[in-house]
Amino acid sequence: MEDMVDSNFWKNRKVLITGHTGFKGSWLCMILNRLESNVSGYALNPPTDPNLFDLCELKHIINSTISDIRDFQSLYNTIVQIIISN
Repeated sequence: MEDMVDSNFWKNRKVLITGHTGFKGSWLCMILNRLESNVSGYALNPPTDPNLFDLCELKHIINSTISDIRDFQSLYNTIVQIIISN
């Protein structure tokens, strides 16, 4: 992976993944976490059981917000929190 991606670009960068509890979103969270990004996710509960999000225990690795993206106030508050966090 290091040959394909400039890991310095992603190191300590704040990233918000919408749909982080889905299959592709969970993989993206794991990759960005490995590249040392500060990963936050915003999504509904995982759509299946079992699911990659729970199997990889991503809720302990990234900042996870379980909410509907159509809830503007919740989404807005999450984005503001990510921006002001260290």
